[in-house]
Amino acid sequence: MAREEARLSERRACGLLRMHRGSCRYRRRERQDTALRTQLREIEGERPRFGYRRVHEMLRREQENGTAKWVVNQKRVYRIYQEEGLAMRRKKRKRFRAEARVPLVLPTRENPLWKRRCPSRTDCHLGLPNRTLTPIIGPYTFIP
Repeated sequence: MAREEARLSERRACGLLRMHRGSCRYRRRERQDTALRTQLREIEGERPRFGYRRVHEMLRREQENGTAKWVVNQKRVYRIYQEEGLAMRRKKRKRFRAEARVPLVLPTRENPLWKRRCPSRTDCHLGLPNRTLTPIIGPYTFIP
């Protein structure tokens, strides 16, 4: 195009543009994915809970006359899987019920010591949620 108009060689034109000659010659090839796409849709119909990784493994294991039927890259399977809309939807996170809020006990003096209060000994050992704090007043606390 511009090279023919300026009557430059390919080497000279690429040198002026600081471009590799291989990039100048590159022609994109169209992929023939129709057979692979139909196979992916078929597997997805049989196994809707399989992700693209397991489907890729199934394709890789398929054999015809003792040779691999599909020699396909995992990234290519992922790309086609996304384009076909076969990707599994992610599960929504389960929301926990909101508990009634208990107001905190206000300190009666400066710098009190606090202790976690357990209604029964097993609750603390099981790691169940326990949100009650009580001030400790004992023989070792300093009271001015």
